[in-house]
Amino acid sequence: MMADNDLAGDKVLYKGHAVAAVAAVSQYVAEEALALIEVDYEVLPPVMTFKDAMRDDAPLLHEGLRDGGRDEAPGGDGSAVRGNVPSHIQLKRGDVEKGFEEADVIVERELTTEAVHQGYIEPFAATADWSEEGRLTIWTSTQGIFTVRTNTAAILGLPESVVKVVPMEIGGGFGGKGVGYLEPVAAVLSRKSGRPVKMVMTRQEVFEATGPASGSFMRCKIGATRDGRITAAQLYLIYEGGAYPGSSVGGGANSGLGPYRLDNMLVDGYDVVCNRPKTQAYRAPGHPQAQFAVETVIDELAEKLGMDPLDLRTLNAAREGDRAPNGVLHARFGCSEVEDAMKAHPHYTAPLGSPNRGRGVAVGYRFNGVGVGRPGRGRRAASRQHRRRGDRPRDGQGRRSEIHDLPGRGAGRAPELLRGADAGRGAAGHRLGAERGVLLQRGWHDGQLDLPRLPHADDAGPADDRHGDPRGDQPAAPLRYPGCRRGAHRPAAGGPGQRRPRGDRRQDDQAAHDPGRDPRGNDRRRWQVGGCGPPTEL
Repeated sequence: MMADNDLAGDKVLYKGHAVAAVAAVSQYVAEEALALIEVDYEVLPPVMTFKDAMRDDAPLLHEGLRDGGRDEAPGGDGSAVRGNVPSHIQLKRGDVEKGFEEADVIVERELTTEAVHQGYIEPFAATADWSEEGRLTIWTSTQGIFTVRTNTAAILGLPESVVKVVPMEIGGGFGGKGVGYLEPVAAVLSRKSGRPVKMVMTRQEVFEATGPASGSFMRCKIGATRDGRITAAQLYLIYEGGAYPGSSVGGGANSGLGPYRLDNMLVDGYDVVCNRPKTQAYRAPGHPQAQFAVETVIDELAEKLGMDPLDLRTLNAAREGDRAPNGVLHARFGCSEVEDAMKAHPHYTAPLGSPNRGRGVAVGYRFNGVGVGRPGRGRRAASRQHRRRGDRPRDGQGRRSEIHDLPGRGAGRAPELLRGADAGRGAAGHRLGAERGVLLQRGWHDGQLDLPRLPHADDAGPADDRHGDPRGDQPAAPLRYPGCRRGAHRPAAGGPGQRRPRGDRRQDDQAAHDPGRDPRGNDRRRWQVGGCGPPTEL
């Protein structure tokens, strides 16, 4: 299905769905060639909304798609019910019906949101060069470098080892550029032409053919006692995924009721396909829609109970040791502390000054995962500046400045002594949770992680790595990260002082190709911090 979204197969599923591609010596020649292509279409009945898609007699977008929203089990012959609902997520805890029976006040509301495009300034753009040796290099503006590499390799039937993705600067993304549309097509055109091929979407193509945030339908029901204790909550979500499965309904299901401690809870989330562009992330994918529904009902519940909206939220706030909607135990994450700070802020009680002004509050919960990526690392240069070298694309959110500035604050270093650098060695990382969320908050942000004294290095790469500072300073010491699993502080095997058997050709070959070792097989003094997702080099 990934390939069909980049270039239509048997069906064109939405306006703007690409059906053909042409490479030429100039844009104008390519446009003339495209105008000569004639396509014969058989018009099929469209399915434009979730209501149309979930009808029993709805036309099927994909004949082989099993309907995950039906109660019928697959038949004994291995058959399954077909439909337009590829997945159904259910999160359940306690007895919801009993909880509502115990409630003195119940509020139930239905809300909808429309699909909204991210509206980034720079359109999608990519250049591909398929070499005579069969190696593919792609330059692209994307937030998901490894995703682009994996998808491109899968579509083209290539091993990932021969696909190199070089991240370029991003003119806005907001989550919508986590995938690519042009890279596999540009790669095939490059192989056929024997030359690098560059593709750039027009603004119209961006709006018609790339993914917005999901449109949604939500039904939220919450009950509470007269003293404000929530006894039960039920959340029903339908998210439009566009022409292919994969809406952000999982984000909404896991986050909508996240700020609250609930003994009785039921969440149902449905991913629905329809004849619109395949949806993509947009700033905490799926979360704002579900939290819009929940927070609206919480406000109305507080009004019916005669309680301050923040007092109701604080009374039912999730705390350390409570379970998230997906059943995971919460660590300390500051929900009630944030609400107390909101209540104590002068703005909360300041006069509004006009009858046409109002004041509203809401609390959001963002559960975060860990992506894949190549680790970043920090080094101290001979000039006593600390350089953080990493693979994070610049997407307009100030991420690079944040990553290299916060370590300095935690270690007492002035920001001017820190500067960032791009690795610029091909495929780069996209690990939102491990590096920024966990390490910064638990380590540097709390002042528990000191910047190490690291060897001299410049942007040239591994060839300039040394085992000690040329001025005779102490060599680097491993970073000590509180709470990591055993062995997380140890340098990689084969470090200084460890002998390797002579004549071990296989080990020599591994050392020669291991970016973590020098040509002699010695460790380059990069210590990996584990226990929080993929290893992170600092």
